[in-house]
Amino acid sequence: MNKINRVILFIIDNIRSDELFDFMAKGLLPNIRKLMENGIYSKNCITDFPPITFPTQVSLVTGTYTGDYRKENCHGVPLMNWMGRNTSPPFLRNYTSRNLQIYKINEDLGDKCKTLLEMAGEGNTASIAQFINRGTDYFFPERKTKLVMYYLILAAFRNFKKMMVRGNSALVQKLID
Repeated sequence: MNKINRVILFIIDNIRSDELFDFMAKGLLPNIRKLMENGIYSKNCITDFPPITFPTQVSLVTGTYTGDYRKENCHGVPLMNWMGRNTSPPFLRNYTSRNLQIYKINEDLGDKCKTLLEMAGEGNTASIAQFINRGTDYFFPERKTKLVMYYLILAAFRNFKKMMVRGNSALVQKLID
């Protein structure tokens, strides 16, 4: 049996595959092209449903689908939320909340569900900017303070984006009038 020396799982969120391959064909993504030429990739992947960031990333990292993690070999992250089914009423955790609930996603995965990092066993493992990192030797950002900074930057970017949309809408409206 061949021993795998290295695995890099490179997850890009929020782009259609045809756009990604078009950008590569135009020479706009030379480093991604190099990874692709020296690795394994697929143009025929199918996402799970719903095609939302957290459940699909958990599916990629665990090889399982969402479902009732108490009964099935699955991860149990249905949307941007997780529902604890052991209390009444059920506990709902929102991973996008400002109090950093995303940091608890590893605890929320079902016990029967293993991450690729846990399946890898011995060796050096790292997870960079991927919060589904159970079983890793190194995780970045490794401290909650860095995680807070990461989220503040993301939040600022989202607000900036909204501001630009509003500004552009106002400009377009003035041009129409």
